[in-house]
This record gives sequence, structure tokens and C-alpha cells, in this order.
Amino acid sequence: METRDGYALGKVAPASNTFANWQTYLCLSAYLMLWVGSVVVIHNKAGLALSEPLLIFAVVGIGFSTLAWFLTRRSEPLPYGIKRPKAECSVLAGYLVLVVLFLTWGIDALKAAVQHEPWQMSAMLGAKLVLFVLLPLALFCALWQYQIRELITAFPILNHLRVAVWMSLVLIVFQVAFGRGVSEIRHSGLPLWAVAAGIHDNSIELSSVQ
Repeated sequence: METRDGYALGKVAPASNTFANWQTYLCLSAYLMLWVGSVVVIHNKAGLALSEPLLIFAVVGIGFSTLAWFLTRRSEPLPYGIKRPKAECSVLAGYLVLVVLFLTWGIDALKAAVQHEPWQMSAMLGAKLVLFVLLPLALFCALWQYQIRELITAFPILNHLRVAVWMSLVLIVFQVAFGRGVSEIRHSGLPLWAVAAGIHDNSIELSSVQ
């Protein structure tokens, strides 16, 4: 907690943390090498243009991170504690592998197994809720004995709430500008009430496609 608070408040880390800093740099370098290798492989095998992954890396990896640092540079760290840092990090690394497998092959397999709407959309939503919400919650609460109040701040500090609002707005603008969701909704011909309720009418979809 002391080391984390020091970083959050911009304090200079003591000399005893030099090894931890080298571990951070090593992991960051390994991640960048893995990312570059993945982009090169996809470019050579699938013919993916390099402009798209580079743009995503610049906006999400650098732009969002810089904005998050700028908005939180004067924020006090929230009183969160980590009970088992090494064990939790190892399990979360395995969880991220599961996420990668789902994003790479799981989505296509799910779409192939459930091909008709609205069941495909419902199955996709259910799978994402399980993978990205329920499974992490189960890991924290069941495996590591965290309480809900330890994971969610009931009364967020105004400064932190402002940061969350700004980051959410930027993310929404990014999705509208670069994502496909708004374009698909606009060309689907669905009424606004159906979009808001998540109701998918096959007759409307077929007529819009034709």
C-alpha cells in the first residue's frame, strides 16, 4: 500500500524498489515486443493494414493513458488493498488468456452455434456478462474472500467521480467516431424504442438488408 500510494502521489520511490521498477520495465518491454510481433504476423498472414492497429495503439494505448494520468494527477488514491498480490496476479494472467481465447475464437464459435436472432444477440450478451462481470467477481469474492464493499466504493469522492465521467464521455465519443455500432444502428432501420430495449425484429432486418 505504501509503494502504491507513493506512485499515486508522485513521490520518489526508495532505493529498495529498484528491482521492482526493473521488473515493471521488463514486463512492459515484453508486452511491447509481443504486441509488435502479433501485428507483424497478422499483417503478413491476413494482409491487415498497419494503420489500423497503430491508430488504435496511439489512441487507446497512449492517448487514453495520457488522459487518465492527466485527470488523476492530483487525486488521492482510493483505500483499496490487495490481499495476495502474487497469487492474484498469476490468476488474472490466466484469466486474460481466457479472454484472448474468447475474443479470438469464442465469438465466432458462438455465432456459428447460435445463428438466429434474437437468440444470437442474447447468447453473445450472456457470454460477455459471464466472462467480463460474473467470472471476475467470482474470482475476487470466492477465491480471494473479497467483500463487495471492498471492490466498489459506495460513496465515491467527487474528484474520482469527475474522472470517471470524463473518461466515459471520451470512450463514448471514440466509439461513435471509430466504432461500427452507430453505423449499424443507423442502417438497420430499427425504431429507437427497439434499439433502447434491445429488441431485434427479423422482418425489419431483412427489409433493411434488401
